[in-house]
Amino acid sequence: MNEYDSNELNQEDQKAQQQPLGESEILPAGKETPETPETEFQPIQEGANEPAGETFYPYHQSPDMGYYDSGYYNNGYQPQPQPAYQEPLYPPQPQPVSEFHSEEPQQTNEPEIQEKPKSNMTGLRVFCAIMALVVFTSIGASVGYLVGVKNDGVTSGVGGKIDFSQQETPTVADVKPDASGKYTTAQVARIVSPSVVFIYVYTEGNKTTNTQPVGGQASGIIMDKNGYILTNDHIYSEVPNAKFLVALSDGRELDADFVAGDSRSDLAVLKIRNPSNLTPAVFGNSDALQVGDDVIAIGSPDGLDDTVTKGIVSAVNRRVTGGSQNQTKYSMKCIQTDTAINPGNSGGALVNMYGQVIGVNSSKIVDETVEGIGFAIPIKAAKTIADSLVKNGYIINRGRLGITYQMVDTLSSRIYKDEIGLKISEIALDSDLNNRGISKGDTIKKIDGKEITNSDMVLDIIESKKPSETVILDIYVATTKQIKTVTVKLLADKGSSSYNSTQQGTTLNKNNPFGQ
Repeated sequence: MNEYDSNELNQEDQKAQQQPLGESEILPAGKETPETPETEFQPIQEGANEPAGETFYPYHQSPDMGYYDSGYYNNGYQPQPQPAYQEPLYPPQPQPVSEFHSEEPQQTNEPEIQEKPKSNMTGLRVFCAIMALVVFTSIGASVGYLVGVKNDGVTSGVGGKIDFSQQETPTVADVKPDASGKYTTAQVARIVSPSVVFIYVYTEGNKTTNTQPVGGQASGIIMDKNGYILTNDHIYSEVPNAKFLVALSDGRELDADFVAGDSRSDLAVLKIRNPSNLTPAVFGNSDALQVGDDVIAIGSPDGLDDTVTKGIVSAVNRRVTGGSQNQTKYSMKCIQTDTAINPGNSGGALVNMYGQVIGVNSSKIVDETVEGIGFAIPIKAAKTIADSLVKNGYIINRGRLGITYQMVDTLSSRIYKDEIGLKISEIALDSDLNNRGISKGDTIKKIDGKEITNSDMVLDIIESKKPSETVILDIYVATTKQIKTVTVKLLADKGSSSYNSTQQGTTLNKNNPFGQ
């Protein structure tokens, strides 16, 4: 799976801008810049909450991309919005976007249509709307984490299997596609809405301990008739010991349990208790998407269940990285769309005009100067991750290199006289780079013979490999000013969830910047 590049940029203090970048701490506006003492390099201890050693900062700040909005509607916690970024010292270099060009899938059967009774979710909609904001960055010099985590913990509710074999499109007499197999927007909405659920995330109050109840809203997708629900991992990150109530399109409200989640991919699986008469989604081929294809989003923004919005595919294979100092990091290659994705849409369905779910709605850029930029996780990757979470409680076959780094691009190199590439900030204790004559301050120039011009290409290469497979690194050693070539074995990155629980057997959020 994907090696993790979690860029972390915060609002820089005006005073800090006057100091050499890379030496001054970047703080939210209004805070004074503290002096950061020099510390000797120490390897990262396995399972530590934060990387050892000094705090890492970018060589320059990225342009104002606005906020990374998780599309999650929460209540009880009030994170403060962060100011927009300062202008960079120089224009960032644009990054190309790859596109898939494949034939669209054809439907052979028409989906079954279910008449939808009125939902009785009125009592669940009394919320105070507060967006959970996470800084979104995608271009420019960056701080990254290729550390990962070992995670030998056991997640609750695992050992099952998602029955994807049930994903056949039933035949219905009153709904017919056109000659190409496509449906109208109204038909797609009727077909898919029974497979999209409203999720109420909550924790109960306790008068004895004076604990206030906390709640939030999200969406989910029914994966099979056994009650497995696909959603986002961030939906419960601010709801300790979260419980789940799922509302179906036919008006039923059912309890659900947390199965497993993964912060790095921002995907999670819930399971409905005592499921019956469910309508699993029909999943399409997200690799077949082309820029310009019509898509619709179905979910529950602002608690308005079964809301449908329409747009197009703006880009495919777009890497999206999000996170903050207090949240685990996220990185996935996503579908970019101008379809409206709002708080409460998290975990909802992005659907093609064949009535097939091709993405899991996840995030958007929120900025008054930016409109119509939302992201969905491709369903092909989501199904693989969900299957692993249900079977194992964690992700299998995902590698990690075991470093944190600063990406030095061409312009940063010219200004600060540093080598282009991944400048190593820390090396994890279990990384294969240890005891190889490589240390903090050295720069990875090539990976598998390819010159490193941006961090995305490194992630792409590592994503294509499994744990125990190797990468060849050409590293500029700062002390000798020589290039050293080393072959490094990748370690396993099993991941962990942002689900916070005191219950034995669940995987806790350890706040690892890699996403554990």
